[in-house]
Order: sequence, then structure tokens, then C-alpha cells
Amino acid sequence: MDRAAFLIEDPRGGPTRARLSCLLNPNTLVFRRIAGLQRRRSLAAALTQEGLSDDPLIRTGGGLTELRVDLLFDINIPGTWIDSQPGATLAEEDDKRDVRRLTRPFWRLAENHRRPGEVAGPPRIRFVWGKRWDFPAMVAAVAERLESFTSTGVPQRSFMRLRLLRAQDKPGSDEDLSLGLPVTVTAPESPPASALEPEPTSPLDVLPPAEQPPAETYESYVSPGYPFFLTAFSFYGDASLWTEIAEANPEVDPVFVPAGTVLRIPTRGKLAAP
Repeated sequence: MDRAAFLIEDPRGGPTRARLSCLLNPNTLVFRRIAGLQRRRSLAAALTQEGLSDDPLIRTGGGLTELRVDLLFDINIPGTWIDSQPGATLAEEDDKRDVRRLTRPFWRLAENHRRPGEVAGPPRIRFVWGKRWDFPAMVAAVAERLESFTSTGVPQRSFMRLRLLRAQDKPGSDEDLSLGLPVTVTAPESPPASALEPEPTSPLDVLPPAEQPPAETYESYVSPGYPFFLTAFSFYGDASLWTEIAEANPEVDPVFVPAGTVLRIPTRGKLAAP
């Protein structure tokens, strides 16, 4: 079975790419497209007039295409834990059982790297999976939830979420639009055994249904101009959850929210009455 992976381009501009394979294939991939549109505004406010059904729009071009990838890592899956060595200390054994040894390279995808002649920034990558997925991007955000702790506080299971923004190699190139849409594919010939990458045996290919997080749904909300932390307090009763609203509305300034802005509010459990 093909494993999803991230190909990391050489920061020095060379042709070689490091391969960072996922432990298990993603259970879901979520695409999101934000068009290059802005409301037409003056120095004072948005331009409107009587009889208009919608605000006038300016086509700015560009926009954003993002891909959200959810990954699972667990050191208890066979082939992911280095066996004990005679005389190893408790600290050394705990270090081997720390799932962050597997997830740390994914965090580095969101760190700044120096490149000759360019401003330091995250590396350019390609998310690939078999013959149908090839998504050139840069990692804009990484989040990780750790579970299954040992008695000394070492996490053994990790749920990671990566937010990828498409980064075109050549503007307008068709190869940058590989979004995994259904296409007719001819079955390729089987590669020789020597060309196959060894894969660790795994009893899991996707996240078990019992451990799958609930599907995210959104509630539309017309803001009177409140910053996100007040909106979060109104909906969740906790102002610190403003980051969830910000993640669902990346195109909106979390502090200066224009009155009348339509926001997507993630419904997580029972919402407080706004």
C-alpha cells in the first residue's frame, strides 16, 4: 500500500528532496479555497447604495488554496519502537517511547530555514500519495494533541493536524493544480522489489472509528463588530477559545472585525447562547 509522504525540497536549490513518510495514511483530507475577492471600500466604509442586494466586489486575483491533513502516530504500533537495550536506564527507555520522536520532523516543516538569495521561511514541500495526489505547498500551521501518557509523563500517541497553503512552482502551471480530482488512471507496472521502499508492518491504516474526532460543523454568525475573544465568550463562555474562530476565519482580522462580517463559528459540543 502506498504511504502518504512529504517531499522536502533542498533549501539550497538542488534537485534532491528528503522524504518524510507518514506512519499511517490520513483518514480525511480537507480542501478549502478562498477566492481573490474583496469588498469595495472607501476610506470611511464599504461602498453601498440603495437597491443593491450585495456589496460591490473587487476581483483582486490570487486567493488561497489550503489543504488540512490529519495524521496519527502511536509508538505501540509494531515497528515504531526501538527495542530495549541491556542496561538501559529508565530515562533512556522513556525517551524511546516518546511519540514526539516521530512527530518532531513534521514540526520543523513550519520552522524558518535560510535559502540562498531568499528570505528565510518554511521549506517548500510536496504532499504526495500514490499517483493521484501531488500538492506543492508550504506548511502554514501545525497542531498536535498528545495522549496515552506513561507514569513519567511521556506521550505515546499523537494526533497531528497540518495546514498546507498551496505554493505554485510556476504561476499558471497546470501541475500545481493537482487536487486529487477523479481522473482515468492506467494501472502502472509493478516496480522491481529492489525499488520498493520498506514499510513497517501496521495493524492500522486509518484512525479507528471509535477514536475519530467528531466532524466539524459551522454556524454562520453576523458579527456586530466584536473582536474574536468577545465572540468566543458569547458562544463558548470562554474567551480563550477565540483561536478556534480565528482558524475557521483566516481572512478576518481577529481584533478589527468590520460590523456585518459573516463568521464561521465551529460548533464544538453545546454552544452558549450568543
